[in-house]
Amino acid sequence: MADENNNQSTLAIPENGGFVQRAKAAIGWLTGAQKTERIFAYNDPFDFSKSISKALFIEYALENIYRKILTDCYAKSQGISDKNKVFYWDSVVKSWGKSAAGAGLITMLSKCMAKKADLFLTFKESVLREANSSEQKEIENGFKNKDNKAAVSNGFWFSFTDYTLTDILKVLYLFQYLILASAHTGMNVAKAVQLKIHELRNTIAYSEKDQAAEQAIAIMSGLKSGKAVLLDALDKIENAAVDMKSTETAIAFVNNLISFYLNMPLSYINGQLTTGISTTGESDNIAVERGLEAFFNSIFKPVSDEIFKSDLSFVSDNWRVLQSGAVILQTMSMLDDNILALDIKRNVVNAIFKDFIPTKKAGK
Repeated sequence: MADENNNQSTLAIPENGGFVQRAKAAIGWLTGAQKTERIFAYNDPFDFSKSISKALFIEYALENIYRKILTDCYAKSQGISDKNKVFYWDSVVKSWGKSAAGAGLITMLSKCMAKKADLFLTFKESVLREANSSEQKEIENGFKNKDNKAAVSNGFWFSFTDYTLTDILKVLYLFQYLILASAHTGMNVAKAVQLKIHELRNTIAYSEKDQAAEQAIAIMSGLKSGKAVLLDALDKIENAAVDMKSTETAIAFVNNLISFYLNMPLSYINGQLTTGISTTGESDNIAVERGLEAFFNSIFKPVSDEIFKSDLSFVSDNWRVLQSGAVILQTMSMLDDNILALDIKRNVVNAIFKDFIPTKKAGK
């Protein structure tokens, strides 16, 4: 019905009265772009931002990627004794020499790396755990006072306060959070059923406004319950299409940056194997080893050697080294020692198979 004041066709709903309160409680009113459309969108009770905060998402993401890297470093390590393997893993059994939360060494390290925090540990009587506040002070004072060696005989202090890689990754994982929040909004729009009544404003009289709104609510309730409804031939029931291409592009962009700063192949970050003709994934494996070796030498090995008095070595799975090395060995075996000295042959073998030969400890 045309409004007497401005002569525009409208569907006026008074703000007072029980009907509007019931309608607002059941549906959200949105004005469509066209004059003849009215969109009824059911409210979604799920709030993405309240389900997990930005801070928690970033913290969990950082802990997860660091835990994954350190776990792979463990798999590439040679020299971990059987009795010490249990200290690396989480356990629900608190009496296994773990911290109070049942966290293993890998988890404790990943948490401190994500928080850029200091990690104080004690290892005595076959129990590895985080030091309490008094023990932390003793360990800290022991390291500052070189004469007080007894205070740090069973205590260890590992510091990640200057670990700037975490600062960079925090920004990138914040982008991921915002992208997922945006995708959630788009999915909610697509989930809402849109009822578009043809010529709504031109066909509803002012005196029939309440009846029309009640019919719309009944139709939407029926559709939500999967029941049959009666509509005009030109009326439309639609769902907004979700365009995930922009989301996928944004996620790929962020993952590329994470891959760059971690010095890992993209497949390691997004979990998707590289595809293509004659692609075996071998190049990705080599790149993963190159990235893991940096974390192994800077974090995993120093921490393990300090706590367990071990001497770990990084073992490569690059089978092509073995394949090419076998050919070289066959060639050298055909050469007499007068042509190629035995010491030279030994040095060549050590250079080729350096990643596969266990490191000998001093005095053994």
